[in-house]
Formats: sequence, structure tokens, C-alpha cells
Amino acid sequence: MTCPQCNKNKLRVRLAKTNGNLFAACSGFPSCKNTMSMPKGISSLKMLEENCPKCLKRDKKEVKLFHLEFDSVLVNEIMAEFLPDQDNTAGTFCMFVGCDTAYKTLCEETHSLPNKKTFGGDQSSQPVNPNGIPPYYYQKPEVTSVANGGGPDKRVKKDAS
Repeated sequence: MTCPQCNKNKLRVRLAKTNGNLFAACSGFPSCKNTMSMPKGISSLKMLEENCPKCLKRDKKEVKLFHLEFDSVLVNEIMAEFLPDQDNTAGTFCMFVGCDTAYKTLCEETHSLPNKKTFGGDQSSQPVNPNGIPPYYYQKPEVTSVANGGGPDKRVKKDAS
């Protein structure tokens, strides 16, 4: 998907080094500093071929929709309202800032969940395993893209040697 801010570079789903949270960022960094927050607790995400009709009509920008699935133990009543698929654990959203109010609500509702690397925050209300670690931190979410045939993301990290 082309970055909706610079209209030149691709957006990439990244894992934050500081806290382990997922976010989308423009591959043209540092000339374009566009980033988009992603909710915590995602078990899988898939970029769809379909463009957001609101962004296309309002801004004349082709912004792809994303299908997000959440770990069912983390979905609360407020989140379930906005997750119509698979027993209220999944849905399709536009990640462009200010477009999709349901997506914004999901980001706000998952904001208080502990970060992957720090496990900070109030964990008393969060479902945890006997080790005290939220279940969605055991593996990265599966990232799929229509561009590579719907399979897992196959980018290889270069060795720092």
C-alpha cells in the first residue's frame, strides 16, 4: 500500500524496538515520518485488495483496508461492538488517521494492555497465564499480504555483522 501522506513510498507493518508494539510506517523514513498506530492484542492481520471508500471519496487516496483478528481472551464488551466477524474477535478497518472511528476505539481500548517487552501497566484486569504473561506475547501475529499471495510475510532481516 502506498503511504497516504507522501504518496510515493510503501507502508510497512513494523514491530517497535522499544516496546514490541505493532505499527505501520512509511518506508520513506526519514523524509516521510508517517506512522499509524495499531491496537495491541492482534493475533493476525491481512491487508485486503479493497480500498477504503471514505478515503477514496474524501481525500482521493487509495488506502487499503485491513482485516484484524484479536486474541479472544482480550476482547472486552466495547471492543466486541466493533468486531462483527468470528464471534466478535475480528473485523475490517481503515487504519488512516481520523477515518475509521471503530479502529480508533480499538486502539484506545487496547492502549492499557501491557507492552510486549516491558509488561508494564495494570495487569490486574488482564487475562494472564500462570507465569503472569499475557497470552498474545508468545508469538508475533501472522502478517499476510495480498501482494505475496496471502502467505506469511517473507522479508528477511539482515545480519548486523
